[in-house]
Amino acid sequence: MEAEEKMAVITDHQEIDPFSQADTIPRLFWKRVIQWSDRTALREKVNGLWREISWQEYGHQTRNTALGFMALGLHPGDRVAIISENNPEWLYSDMGTLAAGGVTVGIYPTDSANQVEYVLNHSGAVFYIAEDEEQLDKVLEVRHKIPCLQKIIIMDMEGLRHFSDPMVMSFDELLKLGKELDQQNPNLFIEQLQRPSPKTWLF
Repeated sequence: MEAEEKMAVITDHQEIDPFSQADTIPRLFWKRVIQWSDRTALREKVNGLWREISWQEYGHQTRNTALGFMALGLHPGDRVAIISENNPEWLYSDMGTLAAGGVTVGIYPTDSANQVEYVLNHSGAVFYIAEDEEQLDKVLEVRHKIPCLQKIIIMDMEGLRHFSDPMVMSFDELLKLGKELDQQNPNLFIEQLQRPSPKTWLF
């Protein structure tokens, strides 16, 4: 089943000519996914061992992330804040935001709760992607002063298994939302990639 899902990243998206339409960052990314599907795009150290992530998997996870954001109501030009150390989920969140038409706002993981509040309000971010419990605690402390914030998404749920909050969800739940939307509308991701052009971005 997983192999079939990964193959769908390529076979379902031949509508886009990767050589003639690579005029936005998401399209250029998708061009690489198609061209280099089996090549290694990323490496992540897990339990002391390096795990390779192919361009195909990178594309698959980015697609589900983008569609997950869209399922949550992300609109073109909306801001998505990410506070995390380097990891694959940071990259999926960043490219997924761009592919969905949003704008990524990076926050230093060493920033305080007050600094997080400032960045979120100043940027008008609607989603806050946090690496772990530590980064979650920062936004929970100040969220009552951030009216623009709609959803908090946590990459690493360790220590949060029994935590429940209507505003908070896991990154895995985000991917699941994206996968469900993809099953309902298999053409939506490509339609979104085709929609913007370098001359039509107005914020």
